[in-house]
Amino acid sequence: MATPTIPTIPTGASLETVWHRAVYTERRLLRSKLAADLAPPFAAIAARCKTELIAQLGHWGAEIGAQAAVDEADDSLDDTTGEIVAEFRHADRKAQTPRLKHYLGTDTASGIVRLGLASQLKVVRPWPKALASEPESALQTLGTRLSEDITTGEAADNERATVAGDRATHRARNITSLIDDLNALRASTLGRLITRGTKNKQPADWPRRFFYRSRTQASGGGAEPTPEPTPDAPKK
Repeated sequence: MATPTIPTIPTGASLETVWHRAVYTERRLLRSKLAADLAPPFAAIAARCKTELIAQLGHWGAEIGAQAAVDEADDSLDDTTGEIVAEFRHADRKAQTPRLKHYLGTDTASGIVRLGLASQLKVVRPWPKALASEPESALQTLGTRLSEDITTGEAADNERATVAGDRATHRARNITSLIDDLNALRASTLGRLITRGTKNKQPADWPRRFFYRSRTQASGGGAEPTPEPTPDAPKK
């Protein structure tokens, strides 16, 4: 007779999935006179899941806030860039002037505005110094405003990278170890249930009944997919 087995919870599983598996086994164990004493460690894992879920929501909230700051900075940079281009065209009475071409390089005004924040910052960083030497006071003023937009944009872009790294670190350090602990607990508990099931003449599948199985798993299929939910990826 084959030894009963259970699927391993993947390291990329969502915390909601991990919590569900811990709670399900805990409640199944509590309903069995032969296995109720094995339930407390699963309750402890479920409690850890709640703690880590709150922490994860904090990281996601920080990422949403950082993305909002990036979008605000990007819009402001787009507006200033557009005004600079318009001012050159107004001053020189041409759509493409030699001066404007010097700033745009091989790109177009609309092409630069469509760039993501980080890419657009690379293009316009030299502009404030050059604009300060232009004879028109309007262009000099826009150069000062652009310099402020660049500073704000760089701070927002750095914040986005920092909070994304913080969320990844939290998963690597806390959530992955939590999943590893639950998998180890499930495996050791299954072993103890196999021993008790044999001793008490229980059905062959009795040890596995305490672990959640999706319909796919119950019908002999593979482990159910449990992807980690993430915030919408930044578009710019």
